Amino acid sequence: MLEKAKVSFFLASRSIMRGNKGITIFTVFVLTLIFVQLVLFSSMLAGVTLKFNELMVDFQTGNVVIEPEEEERYIEDTSACRRR
Repeated sequence: MLEKAKVSFFLASRSIMRGNKGITIFTVFVLTLIFVQLVLFSSMLAGVTLKFNELMVDFQTGNVVIEPEEEERYIEDTSACRRR
């Protein structure tokens, strides 16, 4: 198995040496950018989602949402509902 790895490494290095180095460098650069973009974008999206949920709980809805019963427009006797 180690012999196969040596052969494949040798063939890859010879191909790089004989081929166009600019294309090889460009390919490695593009692959690096793609990897960074995948990691960075997913972490940014996770952070934005977490912050959005936190802001929704803090400022707009709260941890508990009380809605009127079905087919009613508003909650009657809100002071009793708050005490409960």
